[in-house]
Amino acid sequence: MKKTLLMAAVALGALPGSALAQFQTYTPLWEITPMAGYRTYGSITNTDAARYSELTFKSAFSWGAALGFSFSRNMDADVTFSYTSTDATAVGRVGNPDRTIGVKQYDTLFNAYYLFGDPGASFRPYLGGGIGFTILSPDQDLNSLTRFSFGLAGGVKWYFGEHIGLRFEARWMPLYLYSTAGGTWCDPVYGCYYYSNDHMLQQGDFKAGVIFRF
Repeated sequence: MKKTLLMAAVALGALPGSALAQFQTYTPLWEITPMAGYRTYGSITNTDAARYSELTFKSAFSWGAALGFSFSRNMDADVTFSYTSTDATAVGRVGNPDRTIGVKQYDTLFNAYYLFGDPGASFRPYLGGGIGFTILSPDQDLNSLTRFSFGLAGGVKWYFGEHIGLRFEARWMPLYLYSTAGGTWCDPVYGCYYYSNDHMLQQGDFKAGVIFRF
């Protein structure tokens, strides 16, 4: 027994410092990051075959915050909140005028990220994504719309000290809005079935923020 323990101690002593670090207890860190940026939108065609040919959203500034938690050497998680105020325009077909309304957008996403590099490094690129929900609140007495949402993100955290840094991020956020009539597709094996046309609002969100870590 003593011989086995001695051999184990020698083996551990032979490991490099970086490997031994994997066995050390990791100290979790919390982060609060106020963020501001710019939201871009794609357009949706054929919104209403009778009256409108396209739905467009105007790009706009956005604001938000992230509450994050570092639970391992290379994995972070956070919940992000974002607010955007923009205009949506339904482009009228011939004989129908355009219709523009103001829209307030609220996003809540629960995210996980993989951070590259050593935990003690000041410059840490990351990739990740999350799921959550989006609320679209239009003006002119129209009803609000709540939809499931998700996003894929990439960015970098740049620390200037133990408790402060900067965060830069780009996020792709496709958002399902509604469905219209599609058609029927037939297969010689599985038979025929009906499908609908799902209309997705493509979004790009570009933000920067100040990290407060504790």
